[in-house]
Amino acid sequence: RFPNAVASAKVESAGDGTLSYVLPFLAEGTYDLAVAQYDSSGVYQKTLGFVSNVSVESSEKTICQIDVNKLDSTVQ
Repeated sequence: RFPNAVASAKVESAGDGTLSYVLPFLAEGTYDLAVAQYDSSGVYQKTLGFVSNVSVESSEKTICQIDVNKLDSTVQ
């Protein structure tokens, strides 16, 4: 679905009412996140949108709050 993807992750419940995901071992740089919807069987349904220009620093935790109602329709 995303041929140039360098990583992917499943969104999980964090147990406190929020959802979280982890993309481990990304090299430092700027990334575009594609947010996709899958059914309960794991079958791709659609791309919901994109979060562009997420900066990742070496050995640092990056937090990106994603509102699915405010996603970019294309990569910026």
